[in-house]
Amino acid sequence: MKKIFLAVTLLISFNTLAEVVTADQILAMRNEETGIKEYEYKVSDDNWTIDFSYGLSPNLMKSGDISSFRGQITFFDKATELAWIGYAAQTNIVISQATDLTGNYDSEVETLTVMELGVGLSRRSALIKDFISSPNIYDEVNFAALYSSAESDVLTNAMTGYGMVAGYGVFWRTSKSIHWGLRMDYHLHSLEDATDEQNEIEATASWVSLGATFGLVF
Repeated sequence: MKKIFLAVTLLISFNTLAEVVTADQILAMRNEETGIKEYEYKVSDDNWTIDFSYGLSPNLMKSGDISSFRGQITFFDKATELAWIGYAAQTNIVISQATDLTGNYDSEVETLTVMELGVGLSRRSALIKDFISSPNIYDEVNFAALYSSAESDVLTNAMTGYGMVAGYGVFWRTSKSIHWGLRMDYHLHSLEDATDEQNEIEATASWVSLGATFGLVF
C-alpha cells in the first residue's frame, strides 16, 4: 500500500512541480578562458535530446547493490510545455534491494537483471532556480509507463510485467548541443512468472537509483 501511495504521489507531483517552466529561459554561452559571453540560446528552440546515464544506489553504504544503464530520447512539443520521451534501461540489482522474493539462495548476494522499456512525458521546470541562479542550469520531471522483465541465475524462468518510472533531473548546459546532469528515478514494477499456472510466482519490485547523465541536444 505504501508503494502504491508513493507512486500516486509522484504522479501528482509530476503535474504540480512542472507548472513553473523554463520555456523562455535564455542560456548564456561563455568562452571558458576569458569568461566573455559568446552567444545566447533560448531553451524553447530545442527540438529533441538524447541522453545516457549510469546509476547506482543513493545509499552510499550499498551503492554497489545497483548498477544501471539508462537511455532517454526526448521530443519537445512546441505547442505545449510537455515533451514525449522514449525510455530504456537495464539494471542489475541485489534481490533484497528490489523485492521480497526468497528461496534456496542468499537474497543479499544474488542479483536480478531488470530490463525496462517504455514511453512517457517530461517537462522542464524552474524549481532549481530557488537554489542556483545560473542561467545554464535547469531541471526536469518525467514519468514513463513501462514493460519490464527480470531474470536471475537463481530463478527458473524470467518474470515479466508492467511498471512505471518517475524521476527528477538537474542539468548543466555547457554548450548549445551538450548537457551534463544528475538524475534520481523511482522504479515500481509488478512482475510474474506464469509459465507454470499451478506454481505462479508474483512479485513487486521497487527501488531508487541515482545517476550521472551525459546528453546531446538538437
